[in-house]
Amino acid sequence: MKRCLTACPGTGQNEAMNIASIPLTTPLTQMTFVALDTETTGLSAQTGHRLVELAAVRFTLAGELARWQSLLWPHRPISPGAQRVHGLSSADLQGAPCFAEVATDFLAFVGESPLVMHNAPFDAAFLAVALAESGYSYQAPIFDTLRLLRTHFRLPSNRLAAAARAFRLPTQPTHRAADDAATTAQLFSAALSQLHAQHGDDLLRLHGAPYALPLVQLPPLATELQRALASSHPVTVHYGERISALVGQIEGIAQSRTGAYCTLRLATGQRLHLTCARIHRLFLADD
Repeated sequence: MKRCLTACPGTGQNEAMNIASIPLTTPLTQMTFVALDTETTGLSAQTGHRLVELAAVRFTLAGELARWQSLLWPHRPISPGAQRVHGLSSADLQGAPCFAEVATDFLAFVGESPLVMHNAPFDAAFLAVALAESGYSYQAPIFDTLRLLRTHFRLPSNRLAAAARAFRLPTQPTHRAADDAATTAQLFSAALSQLHAQHGDDLLRLHGAPYALPLVQLPPLATELQRALASSHPVTVHYGERISALVGQIEGIAQSRTGAYCTLRLATGQRLHLTCARIHRLFLADD
């Protein structure tokens, strides 16, 4: 079940732990990494936006090993700008699982491998929020291909698509998570090859300290929503200017300092996004 949250920055302790988890003398050719990419409802997890797609590519510097991908129901509407980028609508996601339903499979796929992202602070923030809302504790060292490009290469543009062309990668990004994760994996391998990185200590020297997933605090929900989220029983919601009576199950919530949304699943299976500020009253079936 989803809970409200406020995202917080990462800590030096996490950063030190992540450095310690990189084997300094192990050849990079013997290490396995997982490239990750997200598509979202908007630009900031801290303002209540959420994942709509998550993909991970397990790889070595020699090539791709396996993929994991899932569309995700975000418990809030998709912003028009985000929809123009990735092309996903709420209708496309009606049958998609919530992150909590796939989190165990995702974490099993990732395992203990270091993560690789392009513009890591963006993807890491959304992943951290999703994990915290789902009740999972997870940390991994995160390497950022964008940081490598900015530090060591003079490209006209460091955007993922431009970098893929500059490095003549076989895969091009499409603003869908699986393609973009695969491109990120190839870019990481190509960049390290050009930089003649051999061992774990070379990677740390070239990249600097890995990123850590930011810490996320989850403030308590209003009592009525707490009960509705914890209950498997239907609720009646008095909603909107005309106070329509809606009956269904509260499936999840996405909340931030700027507002909150929740998902009401009707008996037909259809999911509705509700703005929490427009809920006048909420009754559990046994009230």
